[in-house]
Amino acid sequence: SVAGAVVEPASGRVWSAARGQGAHLDGRRLAVSAPAALEVTLVGTGFAYSPERRRRQSRFAASLLGQVRDIRRNGAASLDLCAVAAGWLDAYVEHGLNRWDWAAGALIAAEAGAEVLLPGSAPDLGADATYAAAPSIAEPLRKVLAGSGAAEV
Repeated sequence: SVAGAVVEPASGRVWSAARGQGAHLDGRRLAVSAPAALEVTLVGTGFAYSPERRRRQSRFAASLLGQVRDIRRNGAASLDLCAVAAGWLDAYVEHGLNRWDWAAGALIAAEAGAEVLLPGSAPDLGADATYAAAPSIAEPLRKVLAGSGAAEV
């Protein structure tokens, strides 16, 4: 994406970014968090509509819970990616999203400093995984996610 915006109608907040221009929330420049360790990392995710896939996702989440501070499931993938950009979440991972679910949010997260992996770019996380994380925990968390069965979700 070259530019993107995400609007949260309930609050009126507007996240925006343009490639090379940084990310903003209502005009304020954003920067991702910098957690010192996985044990204090807050991870966002989502769950599929398919009951079978949700069962696999619940096993994956259960495996992950003992290795991070907590897992949040908020709703819209675009807003979760914006939460990474704002530092409200330290990381986000979800499988099976459509391009419109992640296009603007992924750019916003990347422009705020997150390491972002899009579907098809991280086979160890699964062919359809979307991943964004603060640089301080991006690689160790990716290894934990892969070891927790992310590719099988």
